[in-house]
Amino acid sequence: MHSTFAGMVLIRILFYFIVFYSLFKLLIRVVLPFVIKRTLQSKMKDIRQNMGEFENGGKSTQPQPDSFTKKETSTAAKGDYIDFEEVK
Repeated sequence: MHSTFAGMVLIRILFYFIVFYSLFKLLIRVVLPFVIKRTLQSKMKDIRQNMGEFENGGKSTQPQPDSFTKKETSTAAKGDYIDFEEVK
């Protein structure tokens, strides 16, 4: 009686393995191409938008940060150097 129970468990495990494997393959064949297609469409949309900005002379609707502008500084504008002595 013990050997038939082990055989039934083995058959049940094999059945579940085959079912889950088949569902996994089906899921990969259906869902993965859909996800890849959506991702590529999104990237192509971004590329087209960037190309449109490039063709318009680089004029984008977003303001450019001022942190990249080169600032001219001179020592005369800063004032004289003051040397402070340490007080104990």
